[in-house]
Amino acid sequence: MPIIYVGPNIGGLNSNAVFSGEIPSSLAPLLTKYPQIELLLVQIEDAAAAYIAISTPGTPEHEAYRSLGGSAPGNEQPSTTPPPTVDPLSKAVPSRQRRTNGTYVNAADGYNDDGSLNVRVLNGSSDTGVIDVTLQNDVSAIGNGTPFTATAGNATLRFTIRGTSTSRTVLFELADESGVYITCTAFGVTDPTKMASQSSGGSNSAPESWTVDVPAGCSFRARSTALVGGTLAIKGKAVIR
Repeated sequence: MPIIYVGPNIGGLNSNAVFSGEIPSSLAPLLTKYPQIELLLVQIEDAAAAYIAISTPGTPEHEAYRSLGGSAPGNEQPSTTPPPTVDPLSKAVPSRQRRTNGTYVNAADGYNDDGSLNVRVLNGSSDTGVIDVTLQNDVSAIGNGTPFTATAGNATLRFTIRGTSTSRTVLFELADESGVYITCTAFGVTDPTKMASQSSGGSNSAPESWTVDVPAGCSFRARSTALVGGTLAIKGKAVIR
């Protein structure tokens, strides 16, 4: 199971770095100097819970993040800058927006004067927000399909397995920057307690939906290893966080 570092950049260890199954021995000196790093090295499937813990003052993860020099969400100091004057006849536009990882973006880049969201479009889909994803496009033979790469930040991918095939086997796989794919776990959309690293379900009459977290810089694919009696389609949407 891949491991992701959810802490701040420190000593050559970058935030959101992903390791394939085990922590490299090259990090041993850094772990000896900063043992709290171990609290911020979690399995990819636990990353969402770890980010929540980091954002919660008083948790060990929150304190570890702060002790490593990070500005943990939930620990911001009150601003001493007086609020700007707002025209009472116009709608107030937020001055800044906070992402789930604690960083801020300038609302002027994303909001219109009336407060509505202005989305910039790139190559037919938004480079942030919700993106259409096709992993298998009505194929009739087994194959790797088209991987989804989280290039604009951490992403949550929801995909649905459909098709006319009478049977199929689909493996869920994740790769970091090395390009080496390993098995990962996806979760059922209608039943979050359902988790698996592969599926033999899904059809036009009984579609099957899954969700998986894809860290920034990583790629996810739904590789078909068996396909009988028809086609396979796996499509969905990715939400960039």
